Amino acid sequence: MAAEIAVLSASGVFSLPDGSSLKLGTDTCNSWLEAKNSFRYEGKAGNVTVRPGKGGYYAFKRVHGKLYTVFVSPALDLSISRLEAVIGDLLQKGEDNKPIAAPPKQTEMDQMKQQLTAIEQKLEAVIGEMAELRKNSQPYQNAV
Repeated sequence: MAAEIAVLSASGVFSLPDGSSLKLGTDTCNSWLEAKNSFRYEGKAGNVTVRPGKGGYYAFKRVHGKLYTVFVSPALDLSISRLEAVIGDLLQKGEDNKPIAAPPKQTEMDQMKQQLTAIEQKLEAVIGEMAELRKNSQPYQNAV
């Protein structure tokens, strides 16, 4: 089972796994952030997982099956507006790199229709050739 993680709401309040809460920007919260704790931000634009890393915090979000990462800020400069901007950046990265959908496969019925059309065209060509042969052979038949 995965360990519980703190959740930061768009109102700037952390809900910690032990049931307590911290307000972003307070000394207690800054100490908690400096201890390099991971958390989940549930914002207006979406949700991201935020983890400590080299030089501060990084946001992680999976978009269209691919994981994207963006530097958020040093621990003490963390803000709701920055997190909302990061979510927008991550979503945009995901849309920019969205896999191109493969064209739909042609159904068996469509393939059969194409084959039938090709056969009809060949048949019309053969009928035309036969009519031309009959027309050209009639003078010979009348002469005999």
